[in-house]
Amino acid sequence: VFFNAAQLVAWELHLTQRSAQVFQTTGCHGVAEGSALALAAQLGDGTARLLIERQKTTQMTFALASSPAVGG
Repeated sequence: VFFNAAQLVAWELHLTQRSAQVFQTTGCHGVAEGSALALAAQLGDGTARLLIERQKTTQMTFALASSPAVGG
């Protein structure tokens, strides 16, 4: 699954963190949370909420979201 910057920007009001560095690179302020929200909304009814805020390690960045339509 791929989401472009415009698709992720639509979720910026729901982000817990915004990164200027990520924005310079990608055109959106949050990729992990934005992608999680966008995918949950796509798989559900168009709405989504974060279940796990962005978690970052040296090897990965992760966020988890769900849609009320699919039990979240």
